[in-house]
Amino acid sequence: MRLYSLGFAGYRSFAARSPAAPDRPLERLELAPLTVLLGKNNSGKSTVARLLHHVLVALGAKGNDPFPMKGTRHAYGTTFRDVQHGGNFFNPLDLEIAFTSDDGTETTLVSQLIQLGELAGDSPPVLRKSILNGQQNPALDKVRGYCRM
Repeated sequence: MRLYSLGFAGYRSFAARSPAAPDRPLERLELAPLTVLLGKNNSGKSTVARLLHHVLVALGAKGNDPFPMKGTRHAYGTTFRDVQHGGNFFNPLDLEIAFTSDDGTETTLVSQLIQLGELAGDSPPVLRKSILNGQQNPALDKVRGYCRM
């Protein structure tokens, strides 16, 4: 499968959807065989590139952690709070991942990751919402391991 679109909110410097702003639109990155990120200094280019890699690592990961903080070559932070907007456990991470299979079938995964609270500490985030092609997806494992650039 090939990833062709990534929507997100609540990752590092990008504002989160929160109880105060639940309808905040997602930032969106449309991907092509060659995608170039342009922008002013300190505008989030590296953060977006890191998020893209983090999502690919998460889709290929095994285990119960829906958003592992360590890949094979890179760590994204020590805990999930390191990538939450403002480092605040109230801020969820919203993702909308769209990919297409080799036969042209389009798939969209919408998910929301949260930290369960201040006392959660180093525990992994919890997948609060997972919708695959418009249907509730109780098992994220259905899409793991099938995505490549």
